[in-house]
Amino acid sequence: MKTRFRFAIVCFVFISVLLSSGCVLPSTLNFPGTSTELGLPSPGSIYSLGQVVNLAAVTRFPLAGPRVEGFTFYSDAREIAVAPIGASGTGSGGSGWATGEATWTPPAVGEYQLQVWARLSNGRLNISSPARICVLDISFHGYTDSLPPYGYTAACEVPSSPVTDPSAAVRLTTTPSPISIGYATETCPAAPPATITFYSTVDDPGNRAAFVLVDMVLNYHDVGSTTTSGPALALTQTSSVGATKIFSGSSYDLTSDLGPSTLGPPGIVTITWTARAYDRSGAILVTDGPHDLLAAPCDPPVHPLLLATPTLITILPTNTPASARDCPPGTFFADQTHKCLPIQTLPTKKSGPNCSQYTTDTSCNAAPGCAYDYIAKQCKAK
Repeated sequence: MKTRFRFAIVCFVFISVLLSSGCVLPSTLNFPGTSTELGLPSPGSIYSLGQVVNLAAVTRFPLAGPRVEGFTFYSDAREIAVAPIGASGTGSGGSGWATGEATWTPPAVGEYQLQVWARLSNGRLNISSPARICVLDISFHGYTDSLPPYGYTAACEVPSSPVTDPSAAVRLTTTPSPISIGYATETCPAAPPATITFYSTVDDPGNRAAFVLVDMVLNYHDVGSTTTSGPALALTQTSSVGATKIFSGSSYDLTSDLGPSTLGPPGIVTITWTARAYDRSGAILVTDGPHDLLAAPCDPPVHPLLLATPTLITILPTNTPASARDCPPGTFFADQTHKCLPIQTLPTKKSGPNCSQYTTDTSCNAAPGCAYDYIAKQCKAK
């Protein structure tokens, strides 16, 4: 009788947490020392209606504890797929791991919260955190990666605001931050995550632009012309002023992509990125790029635009000057030391256009020799 009573209490607590979690399975009751992650799909992924979703999970557990017997995948707390253990092994510190994979096709457009439940041998819970995905009635033209765009945080819907001018030109300007990055290796394991945030400004007088995607291709210089590419980053519209829309988004941590052991020792990597604005049908409206961004082990490499430094003009002094009249041109007579010391002169900056007079990005970018700095929010000379 006592055993049944305790079981009823546990079930009541679980159901109460489930109902209060907004169609998300609770991960706060997980068995200690064991963790489960949803490897695929990535949070913020955008799928086209009818597209198959690849599901992947990994659970890490102490070898002295319960083992994983299989995986169950959920969408909004409803079971959608079951997977056996696909691979398993042991890690460092007396730990083990197991993986599982499955597929699922969303039945309709909208937002879905996906999770995976690892079934443990002792009957205890181990549930992943949710990953939000969007299913839209759209297909991005020219997008060929096997994984969908990721990182989208806006409402899971194609913008419903009407197009005011279907023939109006659209302009796109995108800026990455930082302009070069470092990534962690064995010599610097504590390096910050190698993430890049992109800011896009879309001049859209006809209200045609709906999405902005940023593709990235990695070129590994130390291993010939080897390149890899991944899913595009889907930027989210954060604001709009008149006909100007602002989009932004951050990539996942690129550390494992920048320094893969299969490609030899860590080295300089060129990240070639291209931003594209799409309309509501998925057609490309305008492209910005390709542009290059450098990555290096541990510390960010110096960006080429920052390499230019002023050159000092140095003229050696005469040996025994008696007065200023004995000092050659480019030097001056020091009264205390009675020496001719060189005058160090910085090169004069070439005169350029007065870009500060332009207050908007449109007028600035249209002016010869000027470019709008979207981070500093001011017009500067190129």
